[in-house]
Amino acid sequence: MQELEAAFGLLDKNKSGTIEKQELFAALQAIGEDTNTKELDEMFCLMQNRRYAGKISFQDFCKFMQTYNNELRQKKMDKIREIFQQIDKNHNGKLEVGELRNALTVSGLQLNKESVEEIIKMIDVDADHCVNYEEFIRLLMDEEDFAK
Repeated sequence: MQELEAAFGLLDKNKSGTIEKQELFAALQAIGEDTNTKELDEMFCLMQNRRYAGKISFQDFCKFMQTYNNELRQKKMDKIREIFQQIDKNHNGKLEVGELRNALTVSGLQLNKESVEEIIKMIDVDADHCVNYEEFIRLLMDEEDFAK
């Protein structure tokens, strides 16, 4: 919550307690987002509550950020699932030594079988000598993202 309060405070340049469209636009430009007027209007419309015509309250900002973060998390999870499925050549739901070694080799890492086995040992929670999907997610996601 403190992070959201700090972010809101940075966006609310005129300290009115609400964020106006031009404040949001300036903030997006400052972080390098190439946002056109239509995208800005859509984003602003999603955030604002009708009570604050043309402005975004802190409460509405928090709701938007929660939705936005959930969408980002879901996209990240979808991408991780896609990567896992690409590596899992025999489609048994587990990454075996050969599959993981092949994926690492394709990525430019030349590792021998023993090195890959050591990697698997570090992340193999259930000690089955393979990496299942949950273990793979734990490896790639932040702990707080995984807990959600």
